[in-house]
Amino acid sequence: MSTIPLTINCLCALHTFSTLISPSSLPLRATACHCTSCRHATGALYTSDINWPLPASQTPNITALSSYALFPTINILFCATCSSPLFFHKPASDWLGAFTGQLRNDPDLVRLEDNIFVTDTRDGGASAWLGKCNADGTVARRWKGHIGGEMVPNDWPGVAALKGSYERNDVRELSARCHCGGVAFTMAQGEYEGTAREALPFFVDPVSKKNLGGFDACDTCRQSSGVEVFNWTFSELSYLRCADGNPVAKDVFSLKDAVDGKDARLGTLAYFASSKGVQRYFCSRCSACVFYAVEDRPVLVDVAIGLLDAPDGARGDNFLAWAFGKIGQIQDGQGGWREGFLKKSEEECDAWREEIGYPKNWRRVEREAAEKRGEKYY
Repeated sequence: MSTIPLTINCLCALHTFSTLISPSSLPLRATACHCTSCRHATGALYTSDINWPLPASQTPNITALSSYALFPTINILFCATCSSPLFFHKPASDWLGAFTGQLRNDPDLVRLEDNIFVTDTRDGGASAWLGKCNADGTVARRWKGHIGGEMVPNDWPGVAALKGSYERNDVRELSARCHCGGVAFTMAQGEYEGTAREALPFFVDPVSKKNLGGFDACDTCRQSSGVEVFNWTFSELSYLRCADGNPVAKDVFSLKDAVDGKDARLGTLAYFASSKGVQRYFCSRCSACVFYAVEDRPVLVDVAIGLLDAPDGARGDNFLAWAFGKIGQIQDGQGGWREGFLKKSEEECDAWREEIGYPKNWRRVEREAAEKRGEKYY
């Protein structure tokens, strides 16, 4: 019987795992978990994995991976160098769940079948655009907890529950933390009242003054987090503060120096230089993505939204101005199973936005206007 290879690897390519599967087993069934623990352990709004299809007699050698006990019976196995999560692992049974973000982009490889622990999000989180995301048109089920338990309606929590959330702006500061607590800080909205529109940072809504919540499907963010779409917000470093009340750092250069110098205020924060002038910060203990820093943006970092503890829910709609219906770097998924997945997710997100009455993000409005004029928008 013919077989095809199934391969995963981390961002830095230090770790690669392969097995052989039958073409008849495709598409592989994936599960997205929206629980609070998964969000804080990755920095993403959800995790996504498939059962690693390998006989017990061929269990891969996972001893070189770092291990973090996410639950009493489940560990996350990740690369200590680049922080890429590769597997969920149940030591008692040697079960492995491979993070879908590390899989190759082969055609028809993966289909999302289930969203679990949806109600942990309180606002639906990313499950709002992960129901009709499969290219073949199948709909992923939504569960309150584990598969087989109580199901959640496709429109949960409903229009009434979310009404007014996007317009509100009554939360000025949020706590942020990784799962193990080794990295913890607060993020405040910037003091931009009275600032002329043309002088505002690109990520600040000119009306609400809330920070942008974005969608990123680039290959490096995917492998750093293990999910197909990672959600970032943005902040000037002066509005990110440690427990002592002082800013995390003055700029990205001093942030890098502080981590290199093992500054105790930054706890377990580490970084991987994914390209020249770029640092991807993560928790060295539990693997959570934390910041994305670029040296030509010295006072600004991207912040992983999954780390935020917002009172209204996982998305923090009354703290962030979301770019619903637009996935950045979507072209990175072209040519394989991710192409259809990302296109459907983008379409579902926009349809959901319209259904609940959220407006188009200001950047999208400006981009569409520029495109009509035949101009580029940055």
